Amino acid sequence: MQQDLNAIVWPGWQTTRLIGQGGFGSVYEIQRNLMGEVEKAALKVISIPQNPGVLAEMRQNGYDDAGIRASLQGHLKSILAEYSLMRKLNGCSNIVSCDDVRYVPHRGGMGWNIYIKMELLTPLTSRLEEDMSQEEVIKVGLDLCTALEMCAKYGILHRDIKPQNIFISPTGSYKLGDFGIAKTAERITWGTQVGTHRYMAPEVFNNQPYGAGADIYSLGLVLYSLLNHRRMPFLPPPPTRLTAEMDESSKAQRLSGAPIPPPAQGSPRLQQIILKACAFHPGQRYQSAAQMKRDLEALRTAPPVPTPTPVRAAPPVMPPVMPPRPVAPAQAPPIPPRPIYQEQRRRTFPWWTYVIVAAVVLSCLLMAFWVLQDNSGGYSSESRPPQTTPIFTEDIFPDP
Repeated sequence: MQQDLNAIVWPGWQTTRLIGQGGFGSVYEIQRNLMGEVEKAALKVISIPQNPGVLAEMRQNGYDDAGIRASLQGHLKSILAEYSLMRKLNGCSNIVSCDDVRYVPHRGGMGWNIYIKMELLTPLTSRLEEDMSQEEVIKVGLDLCTALEMCAKYGILHRDIKPQNIFISPTGSYKLGDFGIAKTAERITWGTQVGTHRYMAPEVFNNQPYGAGADIYSLGLVLYSLLNHRRMPFLPPPPTRLTAEMDESSKAQRLSGAPIPPPAQGSPRLQQIILKACAFHPGQRYQSAAQMKRDLEALRTAPPVPTPTPVRAAPPVMPPVMPPRPVAPAQAPPIPPRPIYQEQRRRTFPWWTYVIVAAVVLSCLLMAFWVLQDNSGGYSSESRPPQTTPIFTEDIFPDP
């Protein structure tokens, strides 16, 4: 590959280092010296076919050499067409600019190496070691919505929005790259797919018709992962160690239409925006990047919600210390005077008792008088008056 790089007709440019390598190619840093000023750029190299095994598979499927050349040439034209689209978007500050493209035939075989020279940027993936603030996540969303607005102007669908295709400029702007080139190269590998299912919209995965809503869905998932400790919906939070089974289960839930839970971080309004972008049905999502951008912009410019200041309790006021009062000796409680009416009640008898007492006293007096008269001889037996019925009768002294 280094020999092929040296054969590129770009005078003055030198390859300095390998930046990254993926399933469809490699990215190098190149530079040149212009009157003492060093100019740097990125060089993306895509090979068609990716490896000789693809040619063997095509022959097994019935292709002859002429058919293989025609098929590979069709894929080459597709990649060059995608590059032409990217050239139209060079005026957007949030899209990676492409400067030039070259393709060189493979030596002694069929296929080409494609070289695309573009601006040198920092990958977003290199900044994901720590969680991003809400303000920075909103900025990512705004910048990528601006990029998608430009795509809509030219009727372009990116189809592969993911952190690996997002870059950061020296001024801090976020840019979208790889417009369809990876997807075009994907078809060359005869069904091999690298990492696209993770952010893929359900309608794309299910081979249904799709439009700009698929890119909005993928952008929503990117923002979701930035606010969810870089984990997709339905995955357990850190520090749980992820497994392939967990990843497959979470993908199956998401693509089957299970309601996505809010991300772990972010304000309720930002969570609502992201969940709307990630709605399962395309009709429930934002219908354009401009709509999503408008809500993100309103959230960014909204006055911050004041955090209530905790009210400190006033220190307790201690009452003045008073000298102890002298305690009087304990005294027995005074005996309350007996009510007069109680004495009167005790001295009062029913009226008929007085009648009986008077009758008894009177009868005693009469009997005493009679006895005295009998003993003193006041009457002789002859002169004694005849005995009469006693005075005390039952009529006079009734039974009580």
